[in-house]
Amino acid sequence: MYQKQKTKKHRGKLLKTKIALSALAVWFILLAAGYINLITPELAKANELVKIPISHNNVKKVSVEEQVWNIMDARGLTLQEKIKMATVIQCESAFNQYALNKNTNGSWDTGVAQWNSKAHAEVSRECSFNVECAINKMIDLYRHDKNFHQWNCSK
Repeated sequence: MYQKQKTKKHRGKLLKTKIALSALAVWFILLAAGYINLITPELAKANELVKIPISHNNVKKVSVEEQVWNIMDARGLTLQEKIKMATVIQCESAFNQYALNKNTNGSWDTGVAQWNSKAHAEVSRECSFNVECAINKMIDLYRHDKNFHQWNCSK
C-alpha cells in the first residue's frame, strides 16, 4: 500500500515537471520568434520599444560591421578615416545597433553610433537604431567637424 502511494506521488511530480518543461519550451519558442520582449520596465519607460528583426534562413544576413564598412566605402572615406571611425564605433557600441545606455545626466546614448539624446536631439531614436541612417549622420558630422571628438572614445 505504501509503495502505491509513493508511486502516485512520483507520477504527480513527473507530470508537474513535464508541464513546467513544456511551458518553458513554449516560452523559449515565443522568445525566439519575437513575441516576448525582455526589455526592463525602466528601458520600456525611457524609450519606445525597439523591434529586432528576425532573420530568415534563406536571406543572407549582413553583419553590422559589413553594413558600416559598405556605407563608409560608398561615402568615399579614406582607409585611415574608415579605421578611425570603426575604432570609435567598436569602443562606443561594439557594433551593436540596438545599444542603449543611460547617462548620469539623464540623457540616453542610442544605437551603433551612440547618439546622445541631449547633445544630438536632431538625430531621432529611429535613426539612431538604423545602421544606415546613424552611420550617414556620423559621417556628415565628421565631415563638418573634421574629427570624431563628439564621441568620448575618439579622445
